Amino acid sequence: MSNFRLTYDGPALMSSQMDVRELAPALLAAGDLLESATRALNGLYSKPQINVRGSFKTGSFGIDFTLVADWASKVKDIFSSDTATAVANAATILGLLGLAGKSPGLLGLLKWLRGRKITKVELKQPLAKIFVDEETIEIDARVISLLRNLEVRDSFDKLL
Repeated sequence: MSNFRLTYDGPALMSSQMDVRELAPALLAAGDLLESATRALNGLYSKPQINVRGSFKTGSFGIDFTLVADWASKVKDIFSSDTATAVANAATILGLLGLAGKSPGLLGLLKWLRGRKITKVELKQPLAKIFVDEETIEIDARVISLLRNLEVRDSFDKLL
């Protein structure tokens, strides 16, 4: 189980209120993002449980998420002789998305790309080196799977 916080902030939230028509799609997009990322990394049989808990402070609107994906890894470990290919746990998924941890993850990669086209990818497990013209960035190779997954990217766009 892993937790992360999504906080909407700014002058429009000084009254600690948010239009439900803006919040509801963002919550659904967060759930879709976590679910599609889990499937992209672990296969079709992985379905995480995603819970929310709201916290409100003057001038911002925070939502705490809990991602539970460990149950799937335990089941897969029973049937897999190669634990290196076992299902990633929730903390790993959040890290690969760039929502937790110190590595840039998908969010960091998308910020770095800023809409530019990738010219080359060198995969040297467990890392991938991404080239855009003369610039490069090294990321966890599994982030490439997330980047290539249209469902993950669409959910990320809706969340942000």
